[in-house]
Amino acid sequence: GFEMYCRLLDEAVQQLKTGKVEVAPPEPILEFNVEAYISGDYIDDAMHKIEIYQRIAAIRKEDHISELLDELIDRFGEPPKSVLNLLEVARIKNLARSLGAKSVIEHPLYVEILFGDQPQIQPEQVMALKESFPSRIILYPGSIRMKTQQISRDSLLAWVAKMLAALTVSK
Repeated sequence: GFEMYCRLLDEAVQQLKTGKVEVAPPEPILEFNVEAYISGDYIDDAMHKIEIYQRIAAIRKEDHISELLDELIDRFGEPPKSVLNLLEVARIKNLARSLGAKSVIEHPLYVEILFGDQPQIQPEQVMALKESFPSRIILYPGSIRMKTQQISRDSLLAWVAKMLAALTVSK
């Protein structure tokens, strides 16, 4: 709801500024077998929880994640693993969005990134990633599989974010 409202508002502002309707690509689908939520033990007030969920959904820049984490620590104390996972999922979603990925899905032995029609990646970056992790990265037309054997459950999300960041075009 809130995320769609923000997207529609952005589209309306862009149309007023440029006179053109710029359609945003669909949001990437993320599927991970991790606990990523705000527990009632951490934030017990439902309104505060909704506010934080909305802010996480609206995150579009890396520094917003850091700022929100600092604010969470100031307001509610050190966040539990489930909240840290939620922020890491937001980071992965931002990276996937910037790469033009349709989905990032965890399977039992690998994570697959499926790209849309116009991926925002450079072949050089894909090849550099493949060279850095020759036994972990498998390239397919329109997708990349990253083997996850020997990656701990606790570090999986951070590892996926690191791999996606390596593919991100520096601007």
